[in-house]
Amino acid sequence: MSEMSTSAPAHIPEEFIGTVDVWQLRQMRWPILRALARDFVEQCELERYMSGLLDSGHWRSVRVVPHADPAVKRPHLFDVYGSHLAESAFASL
Repeated sequence: MSEMSTSAPAHIPEEFIGTVDVWQLRQMRWPILRALARDFVEQCELERYMSGLLDSGHWRSVRVVPHADPAVKRPHLFDVYGSHLAESAFASL
């Protein structure tokens, strides 16, 4: 799965939001499509998760990167980073 991001400019500090397991995201009820095209459904689930974070009004930008655990390779785990909406407003002053 490719990296998806809405990246913040370099001068805006980012904060670790958490780790998300796309196998646990179940907002879309596509059981047959999930069985046939798992990667596609996982990408849609992750995009919807990121949109939810942005729509919450707390985050100006959000980006996800594959979870960096050298001991365990799990392509369905992603680390989520974001910059607060309030911080970005003050950074432009």
